[in-house]
Amino acid sequence: MRELFTNTFLRGAVAIVGGYALAAQFVQADALIEFLSVVLLALAVGVAVGYTPGLYKAARTNALDYANLLITGIVLGMVATAFLRTNILFWYNGGQPSWLLTHHLLGMSLLWHIVACVLHLLAPEAVDGAIPRRRWLVMGGMVSAGMFAAGSITLLDPDWSDIVRAIEPYVPR
Repeated sequence: MRELFTNTFLRGAVAIVGGYALAAQFVQADALIEFLSVVLLALAVGVAVGYTPGLYKAARTNALDYANLLITGIVLGMVATAFLRTNILFWYNGGQPSWLLTHHLLGMSLLWHIVACVLHLLAPEAVDGAIPRRRWLVMGGMVSAGMFAAGSITLLDPDWSDIVRAIEPYVPR
């Protein structure tokens, strides 16, 4: 247990979460979200570009090994993230037109995210023959199935206004 308190990775994660909580006290939510959207957009494009040689190699070798699946999932997920962040920035700064939340390119980027997630789940032990571990991917798949079932049930009643009103007092702004 003591190693948790001396773990550099854990300290970094706590610093990031704490940093956001501190920034949220001084910066309005919409401005902070817009700034973080720009940061995420920039990083997503950077990661996609950085992993492009691996994606190119995967496409050339025509091999469905776990590393190629993982790399493809990473690039596809980052491209989809970049598109979604670009879309939300246009929505924020373009008068929040409803059509920006209901167009087919947005649906396509959601599909890219879905495929990226599936590719990650299909790539057990892709890194050093150990990460991600099969049993954790099975557990992740089971949690995903549960979330899908719960989400599907909520779609039976598309009016979420009661839920939104109920959680509103608990959502910090």
